[in-house]
Amino acid sequence: MKRKIVYGFIIWASVLTAPVFAQDTLKWDLAQAIEYATKNNITVKQTELNQLTAENNLLAIQVCTYSKS
Repeated sequence: MKRKIVYGFIIWASVLTAPVFAQDTLKWDLAQAIEYATKNNITVKQTELNQLTAENNLLAIQVCTYSKS
């Protein structure tokens, strides 16, 4: 019984005195934050894909139009 109490106390003490490591805080300026936001923004990516789709559709229509002539 004493052994369990001693082991429990040792574990409890080691948990409380263990060093806590936080993540390093990376400081960004406004330009870096805006660049990150635009690169990772889903709406921006969808808009870029929509633009590429529209360009491909235009090329397909032009090919069909020229091939009929």
